[in-house]
Formats: sequence, structure tokens, C-alpha cells
Amino acid sequence: MSKRQHGEIESFGSDSFTDVVTNMVAILIILVLVVGMRIKQGAAVDGDPPALPADVEELKLKISALTADALRQAGEVDRLRVSIVARGQERDRLAQVAALKRRDLDARRAQLDAETRQSFDGQRALASLEQQIQQVEAELSQSQQVTRQTVKIVCYPTPISKVVEGTEGHFQLKANRIIAIPLDRLVERLKEDAREQVWKLRDRDSVTEVLGPLGGFRLRYTIVRRDLQPRAMPGGAVATGGSVVQLDEWTLIPTSGQLGETLDEALASGSEFRAALGQYDPKKTTITLWTYPDSFAEFRALKEQLHLAGYLVAGRPLPDGVPISGSPDGSKSSAQ
Repeated sequence: MSKRQHGEIESFGSDSFTDVVTNMVAILIILVLVVGMRIKQGAAVDGDPPALPADVEELKLKISALTADALRQAGEVDRLRVSIVARGQERDRLAQVAALKRRDLDARRAQLDAETRQSFDGQRALASLEQQIQQVEAELSQSQQVTRQTVKIVCYPTPISKVVEGTEGHFQLKANRIIAIPLDRLVERLKEDAREQVWKLRDRDSVTEVLGPLGGFRLRYTIVRRDLQPRAMPGGAVATGGSVVQLDEWTLIPTSGQLGETLDEALASGSEFRAALGQYDPKKTTITLWTYPDSFAEFRALKEQLHLAGYLVAGRPLPDGVPISGSPDGSKSSAQ
């Protein structure tokens, strides 16, 4: 834009100078013609031309000089016109060259942008390929490690389960924590409390009571009255009817949702778990683990440790939300 304005200004200046010079030459020619006409008119009036004074001769010389100068300047104007035309042609040629250079530069810039975009896309694709290669190498390394792992076969001393007879220690595995269940002491309290509640069965068929807490648990139990039907006795005698009191069921109620110790805490020296386990003789005791679904991993690890210590282990899996309970009609634990 700046070059175009500069060219227009330059062209305007040259044309103005030419016009000025042309006007001056025209004025001089007109003056020469006017003077010549006056001289001729004077000669026609007087007849024979008189001798010209010296100033007239001088004036003729000046006119001749001015005419020559005007002709010279006219020639200079022609040369200037030719030069201006040549410079205009040169300017047009340079403008064409500049336009060609500009188009070439734009083409190179566009090509450079395309190459840059192509280079960026190539680098991004290369980075993606390198990431995939690293992932494949990591998976390959992991698979090799898995292949090289030693398979450990655990063999327990009593692989066939059997019904528990004798002493039985109870533990709860819930919320990834282990706690001893004082079930024997709670059952002893149940027996004592049931004797005191029997009188209530005179007017109703069942009585429910709650004991504890003891060791983090309460025990809810229900006793029922069952009437006996008359039956025949040997020798023809008939036994009269009567009533007996029986335990219907019992249920443990935890006092908290998180009781006991974690597995690491339980297996550490001086833990509550080890203190409770120390009360049982490994040769005479079966350890029953009441286990909820969130603690199956702890069950497997604890079972292995108990087998190493010489205990038989019985597993009692429980669904979420189902409390530990029992009844005279329930099944006994099976130990391995």
C-alpha cells in the first residue's frame, strides 16, 4: 500500500513539472509573435523600413535567444516525457516482479504451514505409537512375571472335614476385622437367666430376653413352653400330659459395626486375638470363624495361620445383614 502511494506521488510531480515548462515555452512563443507583428505593422505605415535602432537589434537577439531556449526546453520536455514513460514502464515491470515475488512468498508460506501441520500430525502419531509400544511391553513384562511365579500348593493336615466335637472357640470376621465371641460365657448366663424366667411361661407360650453386653455382644434368646400329649405306657398305663421348657433360638447382637482388630493387628504379638486364642488347647479345640462376605480374604489368611498353629478350623459363612444365631435344631460346625 505504501509503495503504491509513493509511485502515485512521484507520477504527479513529474507531470506537473512538464506542464509548467510547456506553459512557459508557449508564453515565450506568443511574446515573440506579438513583437514580430508590431514590427511588421510599423514598417507598413512608414513605407520603407527605417534603420532599426540598436535596442531593436538587441531585442531581436533576445528574441532569437529566447526562441532557441524555448526550443531547447521543448526538446528537454520531450526527453522528460520519454524518461517518464520509461520510468513508468520500469515501475510497472517492478510492480509485476513484486507481485510475482509476493505470490511466490505466499505459496511458500502456505507450503510451510502444510508441512508444519503434517510434521505435527506425524509427531502426534509417533507419540501414540510409542505409548502403545510401552503398554505392550508392560503387559509382556507382567505376563512374564506371572509365568515365572511359583505356584504354592497348600496342604493342610486334615483335608477332609468332620463334625466338631469337644471344645469350640468362636470368632467373628466382619468389616475386615477379627474379634473373639465369648459364646460359652453368654450361654452360661442364658442358662442362669432362663431359670429365672420360667415362671413367665405359666401365662404364655414363649419368653424373649436380652443379656449383656459381654465382649462386644448382647445375646437375645427365646424359651418356649411345649405341652405334652397323654401317651400309653407299658402295662396299659396312660401317662398324663404335662409341659416342658425348651430353648427355641438365640441371636448375637453386636454393640458396634466395627469390633475387634485388623488382621495385621490380630497376628501381632500381644494382640487381643492372640490372648483369646491362647485360652484354647490346639489339640482339643476347633476354631469356628463366623465370616461375612467382606472378610473372605482375612478368613483365608487366618485359616492358614491357625493350621500352622495346630488348630482345626471350621468356617461359617454368613450373608450381609444376617446375625450369628443358633438353635437346638441347628447344625454343628464342620472342621478341617
